[in-house]
Amino acid sequence: MKEKILLEKKYNIPIEIFSAGYKAYQRKFADTRRYFFTAVFLILTANFVYGAVKDSDNYFAYILIVICLALAFREWFNPVKMRKSVIESYGQLGDPVYCLTVTEDEITIETENEITEEAEEAPQPARLPVNDELSVLEYDDFFLIVYGKQIFYIVPKTDFTETELEVIRKINK
Repeated sequence: MKEKILLEKKYNIPIEIFSAGYKAYQRKFADTRRYFFTAVFLILTANFVYGAVKDSDNYFAYILIVICLALAFREWFNPVKMRKSVIESYGQLGDPVYCLTVTEDEITIETENEITEEAEEAPQPARLPVNDELSVLEYDDFFLIVYGKQIFYIVPKTDFTETELEVIRKINK
C-alpha cells in the first residue's frame, strides 16, 4: 500500500543558506558542549594561576596554564575551522538538486546527481521516520530538519510556496 504523499519538491541550496543552516545547527547542538568545556578549562586555568601566584617557582603550574588556555581556544577554533571546511566542500559540489518527499510517516531527501564513472551506484536516499527524534526548526530563510542530534538537512524557503511551507511546518506536530 502506497503512502499518501503530502509534498514532493525539488530544490537547490544556495551556499549562503547552507552556511547559515550549518551555523544554526552548530549553535543548537554543539555550543552547549563548547561553553561547558571552555568554562572547565578557564576554571582550571584560574586554579593554576592561583597556584603559580602562591608559589612562583612552580613551573608545572605555568605549563598547565598554557595547556588549559590552548584547550579553551581549541574549543572555539575547531568548530569554526570545521564549518569553513564543510562550506568549502559544499561549494565544490556545484549546484546539486535535492528532492524532498514528505508523507505522513516519513521524510525522504535525496540528491539528483549524475552517476559518474568513479561512483558505482547512486547514493541511497535519506529516509527519516516522523517520530520523537525528528525535529523541524524554522528560521527566516530555511528549515533545519534534524534527526537525533547527528543528522541534519537544510531546506531553503525560497523554492517553496506558502502551502508547501505549511506542510513542512506541520511535520511532527
